[in-house]
Amino acid sequence: MEINAPDNASKDLLYNLMNIYFPGISEVKVDASVDEIGGEVYAHTGLSGSINTEGSYSCLISSHFTSQRVRSLALGRAFYACAEKLTNYRAPFGILTGVRPAKIALFYLSHGLSVMQTENILCRDYLIMPEKAGVLIRAAEYESELSCSLSDSDCFLYISIPFCPTRCAYCSFISSAAPHHLKLIPKYLDTLKKELCAVGEIMRRTSRRLRGVYVGGGTPGILTVAQTDGLLDVLEASFDLSGCVEITYEIGRPDTVTVEKLETLKKHGVGRISINPQSTNDDVLKAIGRNHTADDFYEAFEEAKKTGFTSINSDIITGLPGDSEKGVLKTLSDCISLGAENITVHSLCKKRSSDMTISPSDIRTEEVAGLNDMCKKLLYAQGYESYYIYRQKNAVGNGENTGFALKDHICEYNIAMMEDMCSVLSCGAGAVTKLVNKGMIERLYSYKYPTEYLSFPDKTNNNLKKLESNLDRNRKPTDVTKA
Repeated sequence: MEINAPDNASKDLLYNLMNIYFPGISEVKVDASVDEIGGEVYAHTGLSGSINTEGSYSCLISSHFTSQRVRSLALGRAFYACAEKLTNYRAPFGILTGVRPAKIALFYLSHGLSVMQTENILCRDYLIMPEKAGVLIRAAEYESELSCSLSDSDCFLYISIPFCPTRCAYCSFISSAAPHHLKLIPKYLDTLKKELCAVGEIMRRTSRRLRGVYVGGGTPGILTVAQTDGLLDVLEASFDLSGCVEITYEIGRPDTVTVEKLETLKKHGVGRISINPQSTNDDVLKAIGRNHTADDFYEAFEEAKKTGFTSINSDIITGLPGDSEKGVLKTLSDCISLGAENITVHSLCKKRSSDMTISPSDIRTEEVAGLNDMCKKLLYAQGYESYYIYRQKNAVGNGENTGFALKDHICEYNIAMMEDMCSVLSCGAGAVTKLVNKGMIERLYSYKYPTEYLSFPDKTNNNLKKLESNLDRNRKPTDVTKA
């Protein structure tokens, strides 16, 4: 695919739109131009090669506040003018691309538009389906609310446990399931604890406050009781948790849950856990390489409730092979009936590094998009709110991943991480630290795999130096360390 456009941002937009509206077509040339004349922006797009068409669009800058915003909008609409001549397909998010779709809603709300005005713009100008526009607006409102409560010194902490009992067929995360990798866990934890101690010391020296902790993976539930206890001991010893509003431990697989582990988490003040079924259809679970059954999930969930956990998240996936509309809605109903305070609905996503094969035509499967809307309606009817949303390339049905929660059970980390609202300090293999200051973001990448993380400590040490330099450089004179 050849794309000729005014700048890299325009090229990225057109590349993403091509993959949404014409998946699998590569023998095509895309030519685009954007011109600003007075207070109006004109865009033209032409496709040639295996498909041939052209389209144009223009709009006023005054209607959308900034020239940059209007240029992107006009170019997207010019492309859609091409697409609608060749296909009847209209993506659920219209011409909107990118991982963080709620940002577009927040942009208009923050410029003083009402919810109704914002929804009209999203549907009319960006061609977003009304159901999706409503989700984006709700997520933007939660983001705005959280932003008002964050201070300049607030940070979140992510702790990576990149190990799993087995590898799911759809998985693309950096996780290790091979037996020789699992033998690395004790050494990995020793190294991780040292990094946590160092990060905690840096936070103290730079007067930062820990707002929340998220232990994720992988499958953190794979750790033994003693390993879990030791890890959380180091967390408590290394960080001031007095300003921490939430500690999440993503147990993950139901078959790793034991009463002893739950009691250990509870002892250390973990208030939010995740037990993720993905599906409660045993045939589907077997097809995707999960070793647990639906009954394992039910039992693990009930044990968590008995142990006293009052904020439990469960992930489900729409679009899994062998699943159906009836099966997805059963899984969702099971999670609701068990009393999950958080439910995250993921669209199946085809990644190059996964073992699952999805044909290009499946990427725009309207059935999955409809399923996501059914899930949303059922959750709304049961009192859940959608509070954060993100998208991934090659999601089946051009779908989205949405977090739903009952009142007072939202996960602040999910919002802050997804919307780059404040710094997130990350420890472990595959972790990415995001340092946010005045809208600018600096990322520090750890080695992806546990073997690299353990073999090359200089990478971690260099990141720690950069972390301290950044936090010290951007420290406010009024920042104080809590006693």
